[in-house]
Amino acid sequence: MTLEETYRMLYSAYLGISEMDEYSSKEYILKEVSDYIKDYVNQYNLNLDFDEINEELDKHDLIRKLQDAIIVLNMIDGPLELTLLIRRKLKELGA
Repeated sequence: MTLEETYRMLYSAYLGISEMDEYSSKEYILKEVSDYIKDYVNQYNLNLDFDEINEELDKHDLIRKLQDAIIVLNMIDGPLELTLLIRRKLKELGA
């Protein structure tokens, strides 16, 4: 996976988590993911067109964003409760 693909997955996960209104501590985990993304960008000194990438990812379907969210939550040892809520949402969406 390239550095850009990893960034795309991280931001897509952020968008997926932001859609999870059922999770009461959403703001806390969004901050954690946001900090992880910032650290990633700084660590690898990424020079990408972030606005263009983010705009493109905004248009992706919710299923893809939620699938990315599960991967990223596992990477950062995110809350199991949120992972389970996302899996239930994916099941409801037919994924």
